[in-house]
Amino acid sequence: MERFSVINPAAHFSLFSLSPADREALAETRTPSTRPDFDRPKSAFDGTALPSYYGKHDSSIAAHQMAEKEEPPVTFKPGTRFYLAFSALASLSLVVALDGTSISVALPVMAKQLNGSAMDAFWAGTSFLLTSTIFQPIYAAFSHIFGRKEITLVAVFFFLTGTVVSGAAQNMPMMLVGRSIQGIGGGGIIALTNVILTDLVPLRYRGNWVGILGAMWAIGSVTGPVVGGALAHRNVWQWIFWLNVPFIVGSFILVWLFIRLKSIPIPFLTKLQRADWVGSVVFAASLTAILVPLTWGGIMYPWNSWRTISPIGFGITGLIILSYHEKFVAIEPVIRTVVFRNRTTNIAYATTAMHGMTLWCLLYYQPLYFEGVRGFSPIISGVALFPATFTVAPMAIISGIVISKFGKYRFAVWGGWAITTLGCGFLCAVDTNTQLVQVLLTDLVAGIGLGGLFPALQFQLQAASDGRHMATGVAMFAFFRGLGQTLGISIGGTIFQNELSSKLSKQPIFADRAHELAKDATGLVEWMKNAPDGEPLKVMRAAYTDSLRTVYIAIAAVSFVAMVLSIFIKHYDLDKPLETDQYLVENAEGSGWNKTHEKDHDTFARVSAMPATVANRAKSNATARRHKRRNVNPQGRRPPPAERNITQTTPSSDATPADATRTPTTVIHRDEEPQRRQDQSDEEETEVPREARLLRDAQGKLVFIGDCAPLSFYQSVRQLVITRVDPNAFANQTSQLSVLENAGKTTSQGGNGMPPYVYTPLVLQSVEQYLNATASLVDLFDRVTLVEEVAKWAAGSQRRGPVSIVNYLILAIGAQETDGSLSQVFFEYAREQMLTSLSGEPGISTVQASILITLYMLRSSQMNGAFVLFGLGVRIAYSIGVHRTEVNARFGLEVGSQRDKLWKSLRIVDLYLSTLMGRPPATSDVDCTVAYRKFDDSGNEVFDMLNASAQVMLIMEAVVVEVYSRRKISLAVTEGISAQLRQWSHRWLPHVKALLDPATQDTATVIGACQVLASYYYAVMLASRPFLVYELCLRLSPERASDQTNRSPAATGRSKLADACIDAANLMVDVTADLINNNFLTYRMPLLVSWLFASSLVVGLGVMGGFGRLEKRANQSVEALEHFAANDVHAMQYSQIARSLLNTAVQYLDRKEANERLERTASSNHIFGLMPKDGQQATPSGIRARNRSADRTCRSQQTSGPDPSLTAFQDLPIPTSNGADTPSRDFFETWSQMPDFSMFDGLMDGTQEWTEQDWSTLNLFPLLEDGGQIDLS
Repeated sequence: MERFSVINPAAHFSLFSLSPADREALAETRTPSTRPDFDRPKSAFDGTALPSYYGKHDSSIAAHQMAEKEEPPVTFKPGTRFYLAFSALASLSLVVALDGTSISVALPVMAKQLNGSAMDAFWAGTSFLLTSTIFQPIYAAFSHIFGRKEITLVAVFFFLTGTVVSGAAQNMPMMLVGRSIQGIGGGGIIALTNVILTDLVPLRYRGNWVGILGAMWAIGSVTGPVVGGALAHRNVWQWIFWLNVPFIVGSFILVWLFIRLKSIPIPFLTKLQRADWVGSVVFAASLTAILVPLTWGGIMYPWNSWRTISPIGFGITGLIILSYHEKFVAIEPVIRTVVFRNRTTNIAYATTAMHGMTLWCLLYYQPLYFEGVRGFSPIISGVALFPATFTVAPMAIISGIVISKFGKYRFAVWGGWAITTLGCGFLCAVDTNTQLVQVLLTDLVAGIGLGGLFPALQFQLQAASDGRHMATGVAMFAFFRGLGQTLGISIGGTIFQNELSSKLSKQPIFADRAHELAKDATGLVEWMKNAPDGEPLKVMRAAYTDSLRTVYIAIAAVSFVAMVLSIFIKHYDLDKPLETDQYLVENAEGSGWNKTHEKDHDTFARVSAMPATVANRAKSNATARRHKRRNVNPQGRRPPPAERNITQTTPSSDATPADATRTPTTVIHRDEEPQRRQDQSDEEETEVPREARLLRDAQGKLVFIGDCAPLSFYQSVRQLVITRVDPNAFANQTSQLSVLENAGKTTSQGGNGMPPYVYTPLVLQSVEQYLNATASLVDLFDRVTLVEEVAKWAAGSQRRGPVSIVNYLILAIGAQETDGSLSQVFFEYAREQMLTSLSGEPGISTVQASILITLYMLRSSQMNGAFVLFGLGVRIAYSIGVHRTEVNARFGLEVGSQRDKLWKSLRIVDLYLSTLMGRPPATSDVDCTVAYRKFDDSGNEVFDMLNASAQVMLIMEAVVVEVYSRRKISLAVTEGISAQLRQWSHRWLPHVKALLDPATQDTATVIGACQVLASYYYAVMLASRPFLVYELCLRLSPERASDQTNRSPAATGRSKLADACIDAANLMVDVTADLINNNFLTYRMPLLVSWLFASSLVVGLGVMGGFGRLEKRANQSVEALEHFAANDVHAMQYSQIARSLLNTAVQYLDRKEANERLERTASSNHIFGLMPKDGQQATPSGIRARNRSADRTCRSQQTSGPDPSLTAFQDLPIPTSNGADTPSRDFFETWSQMPDFSMFDGLMDGTQEWTEQDWSTLNLFPLLEDGGQIDLS
């Protein structure tokens, strides 16, 4: 009959480890998670949303995959819009591949007709690759600012322009200009097609679509040489370009019409300002200065020539300058160093460059073998390349499908490189006498390996990359592939021509012209075709073949090195949620906290991690009303004819005047599993009362936070108890505490303006107390040298200035525990001086002083004053730019790190104030680049108390907005929040728990760990509290008063979340009580007092609601509050409230037990004629009379005496459960070990009939009165 809530934690936290079936059902209606971006703070420019559009200096993802393993499986069901958008990407890939490969076989003919040299023909191919490679990162960086679609259209335009110029070229200079313009556009297409694909498809399902894009490239690579060769054979090579024009125009239209990605809501001028124009120019110039000499080294000029060495030197110098600019100056850097902090991603970049070198050497130099050595025509040479090119497409598709199916990619990488190395090794054995079948089979082996590597290398990179930086990583991946292609052709050409010159110089026939002939290697192809059989032709073919063999040896060696490097890659989980700022949308919409998906978009973008606004929910309601009028379902589709007659639409029963029109609930009576799970998910929603929600002013800004503030929660608890349990449950003085933050009293001592005297021996003790008081809240100074610095200041004569203000505040906070009068003197002087200094030039010390004043006033129970003065510090902090890492870095490493910590401290205190007082935060992460993570030199995340505290506070902020801005809170939203909390616990909970050991840690560390852990538990309670209140409403309802089990009809997700709330409160009480018993907690800890007060209310409700014998734990929470009450007026009032609630709960259980006993006595009397002890007949009327008498007695006791609520049951013994409510271990740290439980399990209990009518008429929040309001007076 009784449930001990902490005995079986796995059952209570099944929400956080759903079964696969229930996760799939939940995914049908889930709202994407708004995981706080700890690496890069969120950003927005509309005042309401916080999408993470911008950021820099982000950290790597060493611990990311560990947290992601607990994410629920991601589902992906593409809709019509997706297929159309993907068609646009596929067509662009086909066009670029067709153009890139068709030109290779036509270069000799093209150069001859345009009166160009072999070097001109070489540059016609190389210029495209150079410009394409250089501009890929620039396009990717600009797409973050201006939008993917817009930049893609710009790239297509450049590609079209270059194609027209090349097709109309009458000479080689014009051809080179056209090819260069083509490369500028082609680089953008290559980079952005891959980037957009990561915006559209989750990683686990990306393999199929990557394979298709690879197939498009393969088709273009296969047909390109054939088409190019056929047109060149007929001397109409211009049609290589003109044939592409219709495809390019068609692709432009497809992109324009069907790729509708989430727009970036900032002004165009702001975008122009954010773009890294200087970095783009420096990067393009530097890379050009390096790549161009590499292409002509040993061909046009010797390697030791100044024309080769000087540009390379200038290019390297430019890259050094660029690295400084990108790190310290650029707002949106072209090259982001964050993508180079992981070993697996770095290996992916290196090996993909090697993959490009190998593939394009094969594509460019094998035609020379077929045309020059074998004497094939261009079209036959293209056909002969089929084994190498035709196998790429099917192998890319097969590899992608296999990787997606099994979730493993390393076997494909290892196998691909092994086969590629084998195929390139076979090519080294090819000579003039090798049979054609052997050559084709050799090309086939190489093609199989290279094709399988296309998706495998992309999976390697994307699996190891953080989702927030996926677009940047993919762009750099494309850049390195293009770089490899460029280096492959240029270095391969250098090797080939140098080797050919060496071979011909050894032949008497060609010795005098060896160097000249080697420079015109492509011209030799035409000579060998037309030369008569004889010794010169035989010698030339042998030298040509030997030179090509050297190239094959080089690419075989490159492939072997890549194979060796791939051994060191790590495996990362592919089951990651899609995290993108520019996701596919169906219609125009705003941005905000939680995206509401409609029609086909709900099947596609449900995997998106973008948040959205409350305004979108109103739009969703309007859409539902249109669906109702049109007789369609929520997906915008008409039901089948057989179902239309049995489809009924009923309005929601929980409509209130504040939101009179609610989304209708469409119910189709079908006995199908998907529909049943959808209905279950709808039924698991819980109403959030209007008084407990975020409200907005006329401009849409959040102006009040309701139930998240502890006092607001108390008012909700009080309303629940007095309406369901006892109208006189709380004493009068506790019922009037609606604005408790005004309770703190202080008297200003003024002062004569003279600096107070500082007694030097007290400095050590005061600074140590300061460090204890601020642990995990702020980190403003070097804790190692702080004592020495303050002592040196105290020993000097200078007592004025910014440093003195800060030092006085440090001593004031430290002296609060030991000498309140002296502490007040220090504080009054420092505050007066700080306010006076505002007329001058504020700086870092002013912000530090503002934070310290806030902490002092919070510890003195002066919340309103702390809130006002803190706002001044926030404005100053913004004015000096401490929220921007690149600005902070300009002050040097030491000062920059101090400024970063200052912003983190400011953010933590602000979020604490916001959550505590129920007011909107003064800070935000809009346009902020300070990272909330710390990494070592190896790229692994390291524990930092301040970062851990900031991260849990950010999660708390997300909880407030996700939960308390809604009319309803569903399990889907809560599951997203719980995933964030799980990730935090996996990352930091073991570290925090280890720091709670008083035997091995200092006092400041233990107190800091306690406050971080308490904040984590409070975040869990904050997310699950609406479900606890709802469950209490059900359990305390009159119609269930006679239910002895006092349980809900089934173990639903709501009840499990209610259990989670109870358990989190229990654990917080345990940690706090243990440290109090060990004398580790000071008497002024406002954060811990606030969270502890909320825990005492939750545990008290647990006692009353029959969640187990929690009286002992509730009493511990009251005693903990009383511990702080000696110096904290808020703690004193909180303890009175908690004691009142506990006494009321105990009395309620006593009355309930007496009623149940009378019921059993009545049953015995009916059976055997037994009589009650007092002789009263045990009839139902007698029982009711006894109950009324007991109620009158209770009320008379509570209304008499000085403090009835505290004394009525003062002497009652607190029932115990023989330690049954003491957990044997902290199950918050063992979530990953728990079995999967379903939040939907037991919803439709086979023994309990719950009809659709029952659920449709259920009041989801019984506290709402007829007018939809709750009287909190």
